[in-house]
Amino acid sequence: MRVWFRWLVRNHRIPSNPAADLDMPRVEKRQSKHVLSADEAERIEQARPNRLLERVYGQKEVGAIPKDGTG
Repeated sequence: MRVWFRWLVRNHRIPSNPAADLDMPRVEKRQSKHVLSADEAERIEQARPNRLLERVYGQKEVGAIPKDGTG
């Protein structure tokens, strides 16, 4: 709503922004439902050295993107 009124003012559709002084509610930032503990991260890293990076980046292999940029 505030952006709409700001656009109207900038484009000379209305003389002033009636929403300029409105306090907008802040949306709570949510964290991931499951965060790895230090022990879990260590076990993954020991079992398969690149697995932690694979999990973070969602790739089958870290370096799976060809160097020629076709991937």
